[in-house]
Amino acid sequence: MSEMSSELFRGKTVCLFLHRGCSLLCPYCVSNASKIKPKKSIVDKIGMEKYAHNILKMIRGVRPVTIAFEGPGECPESKYFLPLAKTFFREGHDIQIQTHLQTSRIIESFLSAFERNKVEHRVTINASYHLGTYLDRGKKGEELREAWLDKHLPTVARYGCEVRVITPLTPAVLNDKQFENDLRYFKKLPNVTPKPIPLGHIYKSKHYPESYTSEQRKRVLYLLQKYNPDNWKQPSDPKHFDILSKLHLKKHNCHVASNIIQVLYEGGLRYCQSGKTFGNIDEIEKVDCPPFIKNPIPCKADTCHCSYMGYHYCMAPNFLSIDDYCDSV
Repeated sequence: MSEMSSELFRGKTVCLFLHRGCSLLCPYCVSNASKIKPKKSIVDKIGMEKYAHNILKMIRGVRPVTIAFEGPGECPESKYFLPLAKTFFREGHDIQIQTHLQTSRIIESFLSAFERNKVEHRVTINASYHLGTYLDRGKKGEELREAWLDKHLPTVARYGCEVRVITPLTPAVLNDKQFENDLRYFKKLPNVTPKPIPLGHIYKSKHYPESYTSEQRKRVLYLLQKYNPDNWKQPSDPKHFDILSKLHLKKHNCHVASNIIQVLYEGGLRYCQSGKTFGNIDEIEKVDCPPFIKNPIPCKADTCHCSYMGYHYCMAPNFLSIDDYCDSV
């Protein structure tokens, strides 16, 4: 089993898609946040108390559980984020926050409400450093970059929780002379880990990673090997980036339903992006709880719509390496 697969079974995770709005609106957003017109969420419909109650009812008796506040959208911009995060943390569940970190003050309000030793061990922040967006926005982007490095990152990092700095590698980022200095700065911080990642969406009318030039592919692979060696999407051959943008894992045993439940913006429950919903958080009494499936099940999807989950919950547990998969496709 690969090194990264050791991260798989730390505990169960409930992913909350709480908010569709985003103040940053990156042009390469995998969730197309700029094109989403927010409707009323399930929390608006049933109220925050019932929403929290039903989630806790759904996972009653399961420990440990990580409650992950995920995109599309910036969850900390939701008026429900702070009270919900505090509620689930007080109930003994770990918290993971996906964020562009422009909302560091809101996140700090959550972190500062609890003892440091609890925050250090039970909170993880996946902080997206959207340098590509900042570089595209001229003087304003320079100000955003400076604020991210000098204010937003230190604001949350000082609480001691694990912070993963995720940087999508746009062509502009690959050409930026200061970027490696930023990565070295991240590595010096005791609880911060740099995570440069290949771009995986449409950007300026080109689809990535397919549109990387041969030189850009070499640069991507160099940055992954030096600053993010545990990144799963790291083939020996740079040409394999194209293959990894879409995984075909049909009939392979997958562990995602044993470990992940996603609560969609409008309340639907599903195990992954490639699967159908199996209920609604509003009607949790109609769902067999806890809904985690005990054993792995064969993937039914023709294409895996989340290659990260496809690797960690299907390929790695089946001892299928990246290079073996690429050679077999």
